[in-house]
Amino acid sequence: MKNPVSEKTGGGPTGEDPVVEIVARLRAISGQTGFMDVVERIRRLGCGQTMQRLLHRVPEENTLVRCFAAQAFGKARCRAAVPLLVCWLLHDQCRRVGTWAALALGEIGGDDAVAGLMERVKIDENRQARLVIRECHADSARMTARQAEWVHFDPLLEEARLAAVQVLGEMGAETAQALLEHVAADPAEENVTRKEAAAALARISGGGASRGE
Repeated sequence: MKNPVSEKTGGGPTGEDPVVEIVARLRAISGQTGFMDVVERIRRLGCGQTMQRLLHRVPEENTLVRCFAAQAFGKARCRAAVPLLVCWLLHDQCRRVGTWAALALGEIGGDDAVAGLMERVKIDENRQARLVIRECHADSARMTARQAEWVHFDPLLEEARLAAVQVLGEMGAETAQALLEHVAADPAEENVTRKEAAAALARISGGGASRGE
């Protein structure tokens, strides 16, 4: 006879709280097998109260656990996790978590995921720093006076934003076309970001990869 806790809630054979067990397994992930076990447990939770408890619990965990959780929600195509993933993408203090959240949103798909990714592309915290750096390169006499502003450039901010650009292309997100056209044509953007925006536009016009379907 199947254990009812394991079958319906994703908990273990001992009847342990499935949220506690999933968090413990996220903390202990050391390989692909352990990761896929967590993904399957998340799939079995569905979208009920137990899932909501998990979504309220994982933000309290450390950076590594949040990164694993974002990946697991994406692999499980957990639609209930989209609001949390968008929050991490836009606001998590660890930008690497935001990058994994962007990739997870691409796996899950849907209009709400696209909207969150577009919002992240619109937020360009490094824009002023990039303009200052280019100004200093163009006029070395100004470099010493303004070099303190360079510290505001955060490569991980670029990483999360770049991931959002790439994922929008992979999703074939037609609603993001005008935004990506602006990014691709903006001379203030990083060259790699402009190139990825152009590549995303090409995917969209060609039908995209439609991740998350």
